[in-house]
Amino acid sequence: MKAKQQLTMDSKQERRDGRAQHIKCQRRIADDAVPTDSLLSYSSCWTMMILLVLHAPLPATCSTAIGNWIFRVNAPGSLVTCWQQLASFREIGDFMKDKYDGATEVRVNKRGRLQVKNAQYNLPTANDLVYLDESPDYCLRNKTIGSFGTYGRPCNRTSAGMDGCNLMCCGRGYNTLKTTVKERCKCKFHWCCHVECKTCIKTVDVHTCK
Repeated sequence: MKAKQQLTMDSKQERRDGRAQHIKCQRRIADDAVPTDSLLSYSSCWTMMILLVLHAPLPATCSTAIGNWIFRVNAPGSLVTCWQQLASFREIGDFMKDKYDGATEVRVNKRGRLQVKNAQYNLPTANDLVYLDESPDYCLRNKTIGSFGTYGRPCNRTSAGMDGCNLMCCGRGYNTLKTTVKERCKCKFHWCCHVECKTCIKTVDVHTCK
């Protein structure tokens, strides 16, 4: 009986010490004043904080290439719910564009298997894209393949990206035309509740591919 009472008293004392150490740990974290040489002395404190995080009903996200695995730990940490969420259209488009830019040209050998056309390139993996034929010239109009070309396409004269005149116009140059545009300006909010704007007319330069 005395041993049982002693065990109960020890357990209560451990819980009190644990709460005190937990509070001390929270204060040290809040103050951001844990010195490097004393991290080991707070190992049990950090263990307690990790356990609190694991048992808290807090969602987290683990990103993959083109999708997200989302998992939620439900209190008291006995149930883990997982589901897969499709990434945004922009993320998928960027992912596929990177794969397209890094595609490997292959050919069919005598055994009927695909072989890298240029031996200097590394072998493609199962997640890489390969192609047999070169892409058509999208710079010129081609009704057969449904390409409208880039003639007359507006371009950005100061951009070095795909929308820039140097790339968009395929080296053919561009024309510059001054035009007037109307846009909303000097908008004001009136209580309550509508916005009044004026119409401003300004002259801008529009660049189009030759």
